[in-house]
Amino acid sequence: MAVGTKKTGVSIAIGFLAGLASGVGSASVVVEALAHSAPAPHVQPQHLRKSEPRQALRRAATKAKRLAQLLEVDIERLDSMPAGVDANAASYSALADALRYVERDVRQMLSELGKDTASDIGLLELRHNLAAARSKAVIAQRLAFQKTATPATHEGKTSGEALAAVADRMTAAMS
Repeated sequence: MAVGTKKTGVSIAIGFLAGLASGVGSASVVVEALAHSAPAPHVQPQHLRKSEPRQALRRAATKAKRLAQLLEVDIERLDSMPAGVDANAASYSALADALRYVERDVRQMLSELGKDTASDIGLLELRHNLAAARSKAVIAQRLAFQKTATPATHEGKTSGEALAAVADRMTAAMS
């Protein structure tokens, strides 16, 4: 990575949310794209009407909710994948980290505004949806990591009949 192009968690999350806004239909496509994304461009402050920040927060909350839904689809896809494939766990991990950074910033804003104001402008909804998306990203990352590992088999001397007897005995003891 060139000097001055360091990716931050916020730039990755902004890029991801921008990808959702452009109509990307699968979280895995955007997660893959994020692995090679550039930092978010610097945006000059503009004069905003009072309703614009509220609308922006609501749009962000909607995008975060959509992200959680897309990640849920990815979780189902990952769950049905065979073991031993490259499921790109690092990209899901980067996404979870990026969402944590955004959540931290939202928590900071919440502490400065107070719950009533934050609720009025939609900040609490955004926080909730970001947490849901981050949770799904972590689940997807863990599942992708599990799918990447090839199951190891070991030769043993225990007979299948002996294992079945132990399982039957434990089942009877639990009943």
